Amino acid sequence: MIQLFTHIRLLPTRFEAAWRLAAVGPSRSSWLPQAMLLLGVLLAAAPVQAEEVFTLTKDSGVTRSSLSGLQGRTWPATVGEADICLWKNDKLAVYSITIDTMFKASYPWWKKQCEKYKVTLPITVLCVVSLVGNETSWGKWSNWQEYVASGFEVASHTMTHGAGFKKDASGDWVPPAGWPGAEWEYSESRKQIEANIPGYRVRSMCPAGGGAKAFRDKTTAGKFYLCQRNGARMLNRPGNIDYQSINYTSGVNLGETLGTGNANMDAENLFKPGQEYFRGWAVMMLHYGEQDGKSEAFQATVKIIDFLQGTHAADVWPGLFGDVAQYGQERDTATLKMDEVTPERISGTLTCLMDPAHYQYPLTLKVRTDNAWKQVSASQNSAVIPTTVVTHEGNNYTLVEVVPNRGPFTLQKATAGQ
Repeated sequence: MIQLFTHIRLLPTRFEAAWRLAAVGPSRSSWLPQAMLLLGVLLAAAPVQAEEVFTLTKDSGVTRSSLSGLQGRTWPATVGEADICLWKNDKLAVYSITIDTMFKASYPWWKKQCEKYKVTLPITVLCVVSLVGNETSWGKWSNWQEYVASGFEVASHTMTHGAGFKKDASGDWVPPAGWPGAEWEYSESRKQIEANIPGYRVRSMCPAGGGAKAFRDKTTAGKFYLCQRNGARMLNRPGNIDYQSINYTSGVNLGETLGTGNANMDAENLFKPGQEYFRGWAVMMLHYGEQDGKSEAFQATVKIIDFLQGTHAADVWPGLFGDVAQYGQERDTATLKMDEVTPERISGTLTCLMDPAHYQYPLTLKVRTDNAWKQVSASQNSAVIPTTVVTHEGNNYTLVEVVPNRGPFTLQKATAGQ
C-alpha cells in the first residue's frame, strides 16, 4: 500500500459550522447533544496548523504469501541469511487493549495492573474531544497528557461521538441539522488532540455513533489516520489484515470464550499451530475502563489479560494498537536484501512501500550468525541499534531492530563490554 501525503485545509470552516448549529436552535429535549456539537465546533475555533492527509491507494497492505500456513517461528539455515519476524521480538502473537472514553477514575486501577504484570499494558485510550473538560468523568487535557506520559496511546473517537443523532424508520442513525460532517469529525479531532498534547502525534482512530452509516466511512477517515479499529467482532489473522478496518472484540467476550474452541474469539487459537488465528492479533475493546476491577463482567477481561500476560507472557507482544498496525503495514510491504556476509560482518538493506516520513517503527529481523559470535553489535547509518542473541538447536541467531528505508544495517562480532 503506497501512501501519498499532501496538506489541505478543510471546509466548511469552524465558524461556518458553529453558525449553522446555532441557527438550528436546540429544543428542550435535545439541548445537550446540540450543546455537545456546538462545543465541539467552538473548540476548533483556535487556529491549528493543518495536518497531513493520507490518501490511500489501497485499503490494506500487500498480503505476503509467506504468511499463509504459518507453523511457528522460522530459523534461517545459513550464516548470513535473515527473515523479517512476523511480530516484534519474534513473538508468536500480539494483543492490544483499546478503551473507549475512559473515565479518569479508571486510570489508577490500570496503572496498578501495569505494576502487577511488570509491563506497561498496551492501552489505547479513545478520546471524544467534546467530552474533555468534564472534570468528574473524563478529565481535563492534563489527564490525557498523563496517559501519554505513562506509555499509553491516545487515539481519536471523533469530535462528538454522534451527539444529537436519532434513529430513523430504517434503523439508521441520522445526524442533526447543521452537523459539519464525518470528515470534520475525523480531521478536527486529530488536530485538537495534537494541539492539546504538545509533541504528540495521533495515528489511530475508531469511528463512533453506533451503527450510523455517516460515521463508517473508512476511506475518508483513512485520509487522517494510519489505522482504524473498524472491522468485525473477531481476532485478526496475520497476513490478512485491512489496517483501515481492523477486527476487534470485547475483553469480556474474549474472557468468556477462552478455552471454549470458539472459531473466531478463543484466544487459545493464537498459540495453536494449524488454527485459523495462529500467530494472530487480538484487539480488546472496553468502554469507560474499570475503577476497581470488581464488576462481574470485568472479571472476564481480567481473565484474558491473565492468560495473555501471565500464561503466555514469553510468547506474546503487548503492542499498542498504533504500533502493531505500523509494524504490520511495514512488514507486509517490506523487502529484505542481504548485501554482504563475511567472517567479520554481515550487512543488508531493509525497505518497504510505506512513506518513511510517517512509518518509522523498527522491524525485528532474525539473522543467522556464526556460533562463535557470542555477542553481537549492530548499527544502522552509524547509529547503534538493539540486538539480542538467541539459540535454537545449537545455532546462534541475532534479533536486530531495523527501521525500513533508513539505509543499510550492519552486524559484527562484539567483544565483552562493547
